[in-house]
Amino acid sequence: SSASIRRPSSTRPRIRSISEARAPWRRVCDPEGRSEAGGGAVVASYRVSATNPDVADPASGEIVVTLQKPHQVHFGGGFCFGPDGMLYVGFGDTAAPDDPERVAQSMGLLDGKILRLDVRNPAPGRPYAIPQDNPWPSVQGVRPEIFAYGVRHPWRMSFDRESPAPGTLWLGDPGQKRREEIDVVPRGGNMGWGLMEGNEKRDPSATPSKYVAPVFEY
Repeated sequence: SSASIRRPSSTRPRIRSISEARAPWRRVCDPEGRSEAGGGAVVASYRVSATNPDVADPASGEIVVTLQKPHQVHFGGGFCFGPDGMLYVGFGDTAAPDDPERVAQSMGLLDGKILRLDVRNPAPGRPYAIPQDNPWPSVQGVRPEIFAYGVRHPWRMSFDRESPAPGTLWLGDPGQKRREEIDVVPRGGNMGWGLMEGNEKRDPSATPSKYVAPVFEY
C-alpha cells in the first residue's frame, strides 16, 4: 500500500517517491503541484506490486482525506509514517497573506495543521482511525486528527532515526516574506503561524513564549 497527496491539475504534476523503512509501505508526494482555484488536496492510498514496489495499480486508489483549498498554493505536501506506524500529514493554510482569518490557529479546521492518522487500523466504514493518544481525540470543537497546529506550508517532514533524538519530527515550513524555518514539532505544539513568522511577530499582540520556536531560521 502507499499514501499520496494528489492535487487536481490540467498538467501532470511532478512526482517523487521515497521508500519507507517498513515494506511494503511507500509514499508518493507532489509537494510542488498546483490546482485550479477552488481545488483541493487529496491524501489517497494505492496498492503496490508484491514484486516491484515502484509499480502501483491506479485503479486501487482509495481516498483517505480531502481538504478543499480556495487558492492554488499552500497545499502542504509533507507527510511520512512515524516510528509509531501512524501517518503524519501536513496541510497548509488558505494562502491569504498573513492568514487574516487565523485558520492555522483555528482548531476546528484542518488548514495549517499537522495531522496524525491511523491508516493501518481504520475505524469501521472510514479510511482511518483517530489514535486515542492524539492531543485532542475527543474535545468539542477540535478536529481529533490534529497533532500540531500553527503551520503555514508544511512541505517537508521527516522523523529522526538516529541518536540522540530518535523519533523526533522535523519540519520545513516556508515563511511569507522574511523568515524560513526548520522546526521540531512536539505533540500538541502551536508553531505560531499566522501570529509569528519564525521568531518575528506578525501580530503585535503575540506572546512568543506561547509558541514553539524554530530550531533554525533564516
